[in-house]
Amino acid sequence: MQQEEAHRLDVLRRYGILDTPREEAFDRVARMAAWHFHTPVGLVSFVDDARQWHKATYGLDEQEISRSHGFCRDVIRKSTVTVILDARKDPRFRVHPQVTGFPHIRFLVAAPIIAAEGCRLGMVAALDRHQRRKVSKTDRQFLVDLAAIVAQGLEERLATQMVTREAATRRRIESELEVTNTRFRLAITNSPVVLCTEDRDLRYTWIANPPGSTSPEAFLGKTCEEIWAPELARDLSALKRRALEQTTVVRGSVHLLIGDCRHRFDVTYEPLYDHGAIVGVSGAAVDVTERHEAQEALKRALDGANEAEAAKAHFLAAASHDLRQPIQSLFLLVDVLRNALRGQPAARTAEAAWEAVNALRGLLDSLLDISRLDAGLILPQIASFPLQPLFERLTGEARPEATRKGLRLRTVATRAAVSSDPVLLERILRNLIENAIRYTDRGGVVLGCRHRGAVLRIEVVDTGRGIPAEKIDEVFREFVQLGNEERDRRKGLGLGLAIVRRLAGLLGHRVDLRSCPGRGTRISVELYRRHVSPICAAPKNASRHLEGRVLVVEDDIEVAQAMAAGLQQAGLQVVLAASAEQALASLAGTQPDVIIADFRLRGGCTGPQAIKMVRDQFGTAIPGVLLTGDTSLESLKQAEASGSPLLHKPAPLDRLLNVIGEQLSSSPGKRHRCQA
Repeated sequence: MQQEEAHRLDVLRRYGILDTPREEAFDRVARMAAWHFHTPVGLVSFVDDARQWHKATYGLDEQEISRSHGFCRDVIRKSTVTVILDARKDPRFRVHPQVTGFPHIRFLVAAPIIAAEGCRLGMVAALDRHQRRKVSKTDRQFLVDLAAIVAQGLEERLATQMVTREAATRRRIESELEVTNTRFRLAITNSPVVLCTEDRDLRYTWIANPPGSTSPEAFLGKTCEEIWAPELARDLSALKRRALEQTTVVRGSVHLLIGDCRHRFDVTYEPLYDHGAIVGVSGAAVDVTERHEAQEALKRALDGANEAEAAKAHFLAAASHDLRQPIQSLFLLVDVLRNALRGQPAARTAEAAWEAVNALRGLLDSLLDISRLDAGLILPQIASFPLQPLFERLTGEARPEATRKGLRLRTVATRAAVSSDPVLLERILRNLIENAIRYTDRGGVVLGCRHRGAVLRIEVVDTGRGIPAEKIDEVFREFVQLGNEERDRRKGLGLGLAIVRRLAGLLGHRVDLRSCPGRGTRISVELYRRHVSPICAAPKNASRHLEGRVLVVEDDIEVAQAMAAGLQQAGLQVVLAASAEQALASLAGTQPDVIIADFRLRGGCTGPQAIKMVRDQFGTAIPGVLLTGDTSLESLKQAEASGSPLLHKPAPLDRLLNVIGEQLSSSPGKRHRCQA
């Protein structure tokens, strides 16, 4: 029942009759009903869910009444005519509000208005304040006809509304279509894209924006062979036939001579359908000449930049090698002189020379670190270790420089242990401490750490000059130094923080810098805390007095002689050779205990090759040590791959002796010994 009522209300709303202005056609029906039955009131009413609304009234002024106070709700319960001869005597209506009150109805005859779907929407009725004796069958049929006229009027009214709406919709669609067509024509006309359609015989049926100055009409009904040059026509036809045969989108590139210029077009063809059947192809062509030329120019520029970069790297590697050779010689000779002059009046001069060449070595080592990082030759060795010994060692190294500048340098004691590469982390923190001392003029530097759950922040805090916010990113770039426009070598090369950032990235540690100009800087390194696990202790330095035979393969005579002087001063026997062949001749069948070879020798031979030749001669794996002043990425990779310890020029004599001592201790024969 509720579903039927809901459906009835939907149909009533669809007609859109409620709350509409008076219409003469409906007023005429109300008058005819009243006149035919000689009653003072005639009605055409509709009932919705809450009210009885009068579309037309005769002899009554009210527009609507409550649904419960009207007769229409009772009339629409059945499809036949409702007749009430005397409402006061009818038990169904004698207490009805319109019977007991205004307008005091006693007689009513009403026929339901039945829509085309069978729903009863309202009534056509005649009402009187006086009773009647009877209503004839003819009278009843007359009222049914009036109700049918009203229903027909509703249908016609609905049809008119639909036609009106449809006409308005059609006009709106036509207007929008015209706007769309105008826009499409403008887009096509001003587009650089060539568009076309062709039939199954590959004859043009439509084309827009043909290339060159050719008119569209010149294409219609023609094939490619009738328009384009043979080579171009062959390529275009092949693409179109593939689109037809494979029923798929086909793409390609063709070249077209327009005037004196050769243009490149990217073309696309796909099947053209009509009611599911393939009737031809549609195509699009885009002139990509400028884009292609720009890409080619960019490629040439990139190739030129890569060649320039390679040339620069080659030049720097060669310059580094040539620079490190005399510095290696100078370094060893100064070290020998320094040892020989201990306790002599000239010892202070020798120490000053030593400090100068040591500073130069530090600058070159920073450059070498950048090269090794770029070459991917630094591989982390992760272990768990306590921080306090590292803190004490670093502050012990840096305290003399801090004291010289009148700065306080202190460490906040910690029991924390971390997981990292101990050597690389030490290099990071040493760079940070040195940088903090270098740019702090008063106050001090503090090294400590903070805990944040599983994360630990190692912090270096200073009271130095500070860094402006807009310069913070710059200080991590290579060769950038704030406040060193004169490039004072004593202030370094500006590589310390660049190396810090690269090493931290290699280890997966986060570096954070916060600074306030005039108040100082805080740099932190974030890493994970760990429980301490044993790690291998660093090998102790070998004694300064060694015994054994060392073969030195070095083609730079000055470097070779300086190295021989230092090694002989430590008690070693030295055999000098400029090449592998000369080494074999100089040894005269006597096996050396250690081979020291420069990585790059004359004649295209390398240090690893020279070591192998000597080993092959004696049939044993003689320990080898490589020396190199080459910083090229390829050379560094080859040297690392050789398996021999690698020292970078200029190598200090102490470091060289330590490595030789280690090699002597591991030599299979162990015919030699290190003396305390």
